[in-house]
Amino acid sequence: MAKTILVTCLANSGYRRAGLAFQKGENHLEAAQLSQAQLAAIEGDHRLSIAQADPEGPVVENRLGDGLDSAEGLNLALVEDELLRPFVAVIDQLARSGELTEGKKPKVDELAFETEDDQGKAIKVKPTAAQRDAAWEVYQQLIQQPQAGAAEQAQGEG
Repeated sequence: MAKTILVTCLANSGYRRAGLAFQKGENHLEAAQLSQAQLAAIEGDHRLSIAQADPEGPVVENRLGDGLDSAEGLNLALVEDELLRPFVAVIDQLARSGELTEGKKPKVDELAFETEDDQGKAIKVKPTAAQRDAAWEVYQQLIQQPQAGAAEQAQGEG
């Protein structure tokens, strides 16, 4: 099966970039039909989010960027959706560095990270708004777990 590229367009339907017209929302493109220049133009446009899609699998293979295979103090193995793990790790990094306003979810662009494709070429992976929202929800649950566990332990001792 041919590799496809999933491009999520945040602009109105009919938005054009790199000689292509995009519909608002998800657009599936054949990777072999796109030139490097077209890919670069799409990747550089903040109104477009690009991810490699495998017709037989999830939208982005779980190729974690540097430092995104773990998150200090968080057990990423508890994140059931493997595609969300790197985004949860980025949220954790932003929170620990003070770049994240407490209680306020990050913007999609803030969660972008670089990794490698099948050929070892560097690619930028940016979540869709839905992926960002899901990663934020998972992150909120993960940071509450240690507190919940400590509260239950304290009640058991009392």
